[in-house]
Parts: sequence; structure tokens; C-alpha cells
Amino acid sequence: MWKYDLWATKQWMDTLIRFTDSKRPTEIVTHLLVAQWLWLDRCNGFFNLGLDLPARPEAPSTTLAEELNQLWLSILDSVPAEVVLDYTNMAGEPMSVQFGVVVRHVPNHGTYHRGHLRGLAEVQMMTDFPETDFSRWAMQMAPKLV
Repeated sequence: MWKYDLWATKQWMDTLIRFTDSKRPTEIVTHLLVAQWLWLDRCNGFFNLGLDLPARPEAPSTTLAEELNQLWLSILDSVPAEVVLDYTNMAGEPMSVQFGVVVRHVPNHGTYHRGHLRGLAEVQMMTDFPETDFSRWAMQMAPKLV
């Protein structure tokens, strides 16, 4: 899912410049990257992973998306899925969640918001937006049958 997530996010980053009004789409892509960064930061601190995180995202960047994705891929086998992460949410409330839930949530969150981008593209009458459904990526990545 993490490789798919990066591929799909990069497709939409390349599309941001084609929106007639790119303010909200840019905010959404930035939100995706901030969410990835925030969960990495939480995991890094709680599990003492020693990751060298980039600065918190302030704008979309393909380079940053690739860097965050690589950091996620580097920790997937470091923490057992059932281990519980204790953290404080954005409202200041203490929370607990299994690491495996976080690992599934973050790319799923990206899929949710890329659907949001598609809706915004349709409202702006764009017809050349990327098709980033998981099945499309899976078919492109599948070995060619002879």
C-alpha cells in the first residue's frame, strides 16, 4: 500500500498546476504530507526509532513525498503490528492505537483525500486528471503475461 500511496500522490502533485483554482487542492496534498509526517513523528518519538525527519511540510513536494514514503518503508518491520502507540491527538487528548492500525490508516487516509481531489477536479470541469485507483496501479505493476 505504501508504494501505491506514493505513486498516486505523485500523480496528483503533477496535476495541481492544471487546476484553475489550485488553492484547495494544494491544501489537500499538503494535508496528506502533514498527516504522514505527523504519524511518523509520533512513531519516531514513542518507539525511539532514531529517524531523521524532515521539517514539517508546509507545501506539496514530490521530493518530500518520496522522503516520507522511504521513511515509512524503513520502519514497517521495526515495530510489531500489535504494539500499542500512545500519543496525544491534535485536540490534546491522550490516545492509544496499535502500530498496525496506523500503518493501514495513513495510506488509506491518502486514498480518501485523493478522492476529494478528484471531486474538485470534476467541479472545475477538468477531464485530464489522473486515474489513481488501486486496481489501476496494481495492473500497471503486474508482470506482463506472455
